[in-house]
Amino acid sequence: MTRRHCPLCGEDRPRLLATVAARTICDGNTTYRPDAPSLLGIDTAAEFAFVRCLACGFVYAQDAPGAALLERLYNVVIDAERAYAESHQPSWVAHQLQLAATLLARFENRETANILDYGCGHGAIVRALACTGYEYAESVAAAGRARGLAIFSDMNEIRARAPFDGIVLSDVLEHVPEPRATLATCRDLLHAGGWICVSVPDFSERRARAVFDALRRGEAVTREVNPWEHLNYFSPETLAAMLTRGGFVVEPYATATFGLRPAGWGNALKSAGRMLGFAARPHATTTTLLARRD
Repeated sequence: MTRRHCPLCGEDRPRLLATVAARTICDGNTTYRPDAPSLLGIDTAAEFAFVRCLACGFVYAQDAPGAALLERLYNVVIDAERAYAESHQPSWVAHQLQLAATLLARFENRETANILDYGCGHGAIVRALACTGYEYAESVAAAGRARGLAIFSDMNEIRARAPFDGIVLSDVLEHVPEPRATLATCRDLLHAGGWICVSVPDFSERRARAVFDALRRGEAVTREVNPWEHLNYFSPETLAAMLTRGGFVVEPYATATFGLRPAGWGNALKSAGRMLGFAARPHATTTTLLARRD
């Protein structure tokens, strides 16, 4: 593990929020093999820290896993069949298609658009749009190519298809040790004025407080809270700041829908109830932003 400086501002002024044990991480992830700790060579009692930067407020995992641990995690520990099945669940596919539609709306007056799904996994968007996908894990990329999809793990293959009009970056930035470097790569792959649609798990202030308070109490939390896979914990504000620092002009895009309808007091009362319920519980939601290359 390597001690990290803040991925947003670069300062090394962390304040501890909570820790989580390796056993809790493994038990909370349904795609991990049962013998995950031994495969990773990690003591089940080992603790991993989440911190907040005192300079800019960004929340992140204090230590980044080494390349060898990540190689074992993604290619051995994660059960490939389970991960593939999850990638085809209707709710996940719907989320991916919603992101694609949000991006494509920026090209409504054009006949075609060259789109890249960066970190495409098993390729829900690549299948739907017949576009290009970049996937870090070669085993996943190769499986996609075997199904006739243009998914590559070699960045040279991606650059050969650039520049792109738009990029979808879905559930990627939370995984990478240097998210600003990933955004720089995406910016280089875009046309001037090209668009990027970025979606990450939502760790806005209220939700982050609830989640890390629960961790300190020893309560179960969602598997998003995983310092091996999820190294960065974004609020809408910190995601916007990272995009702005990366040379993008941000256009906020609302993703939380409470179902308000202009159809009478009955629906209004029901919608108000849904709003209150949403605010009272730390739901696993997403933050999505659209940004244009400056």
